[in-house]
Amino acid sequence: MITLLIFLIILGLLVLSHEFGHFIAARKSGMKVYEFGFGFPPRMIGIQRLIKKDSDNVIKKWRIVCGSKNAEALSAEADGWEPNTLYSFNWLPLGGFVKIKGEEGENQDADSFVSKS
Repeated sequence: MITLLIFLIILGLLVLSHEFGHFIAARKSGMKVYEFGFGFPPRMIGIQRLIKKDSDNVIKKWRIVCGSKNAEALSAEADGWEPNTLYSFNWLPLGGFVKIKGEEGENQDADSFVSKS
């Protein structure tokens, strides 16, 4: 039993470091990252930083996200707040993913996957 537990911990660390490499490469290339997820959906819990720029100052806050609402839909309902990446823990902890803007070819914006070389 202890061998299985050690195996799952090592596998989790490998997956986390692998996906973190995708995340860093996307961010350094100027792509918008909607979600960095550990495990496979549905989402258990996530945390997301929101930023609002007023005339002279910048207001930052965190929000906790539960449930399986799409990361792009969460970005659309931010009510004047600019959402950053959603960091999530998901129910099936045997993998991970990075959801990048435009990775399905649907978005041609400057910060999307499709527009980068």
